Amino acid sequence: HERPGVSQPAVSGRVDLYPGSGARIGGSFFTGGAANGNKGSNPDTDVNVAMVAADFDWTIWRIDLRGEWAYSLIDGAEKLVHVDEAGNVSPSGVAEEIMGWYLEAALRVWPDALKTGKLADSELAIFARYDDFDTQFEMPSGISANPAGDRSEWTIGLTFLPTPNVAIKADIQRPDDASDNKLADRFNMGVGWAF
Repeated sequence: HERPGVSQPAVSGRVDLYPGSGARIGGSFFTGGAANGNKGSNPDTDVNVAMVAADFDWTIWRIDLRGEWAYSLIDGAEKLVHVDEAGNVSPSGVAEEIMGWYLEAALRVWPDALKTGKLADSELAIFARYDDFDTQFEMPSGISANPAGDRSEWTIGLTFLPTPNVAIKADIQRPDDASDNKLADRFNMGVGWAF
């Protein structure tokens, strides 16, 4: 019977600064071993993971700006292998380094005249976001990166908040990657809430 081990605990942390003028700047990190085995055993896979990220939010008038950059280092990724049903061993395709970022801008356009009654705290925002990330930014020696892992995406949409804790969202996404594949555009709708 498998039971998770804790032979390689992780450490994480985060700091947020509020310099004023509607701005927030933050940073976070994670580091830990990736070789936890059954009942606390340590499999013969010496792999360590480290991640750092920086992010910000800034509100100016009716404009909300936000962004994030993140980087992951998987030390020992070459030791992670795939074993098929016949027992053949091949590289897992896990990258040594992963990196990505995004920037987003939103303009709140809901007129103050409509913020009455049950819609007193309502908001409507038009937003645009650009994402760029590479899940195979740097591969172990001798293993080629899959160009489909080098991706970017434009997202344009609307978010309606009838109350600050409920969001109704619709957007169009236009993805692209470094391969020769033609990726289909996507239309998304969703509802989210916090309680």
